[in-house]
Amino acid sequence: MAGRTAATARLGAILILALGGVAGCGTDHPRTYPVSGVARFSDGGPVRSGYVELIPDAGGPSARGRIDSQGRFVVGTYAAQDGAAAGEYSVLVTQHVQPLSPERARALGPEHAEHAGAPHRVSLRYASRTSTDLRCTVKESDNELSLTVDAHEAAPVKRAPDSM
Repeated sequence: MAGRTAATARLGAILILALGGVAGCGTDHPRTYPVSGVARFSDGGPVRSGYVELIPDAGGPSARGRIDSQGRFVVGTYAAQDGAAAGEYSVLVTQHVQPLSPERARALGPEHAEHAGAPHRVSLRYASRTSTDLRCTVKESDNELSLTVDAHEAAPVKRAPDSM
């Protein structure tokens, strides 16, 4: 009986140590701080879709958040909306917008109106760390960002020469 109690105690101790080791996993990353904000075009209109990504100057994982129809976003690094580590960042703003015909946009509903015809899209220069000029500092507190981006300028349509 005493042998069985000792074995049970050893098994219990092993389980506690094993579970304690597992519980500690995943917390070996820097503390994150809340980061939210709004993305707007230079004309004041909201960026209605896309993503904001914060790329740390010091290296490490980036933080990313989805832009809603009002231009608002909340970023997350290790989990959705958990914020970003304190530090300096390059900021990317990306969009993947599919133009719709005005008829199709009306059929889908008023929330799709901005996708009719030539959509108001974010300039491609904000999609790369080497070309973006957007920067931010994440402080050890709540952080509210206000991002202003230029619209993508569509290439002029090449026309065939007039025939005589």
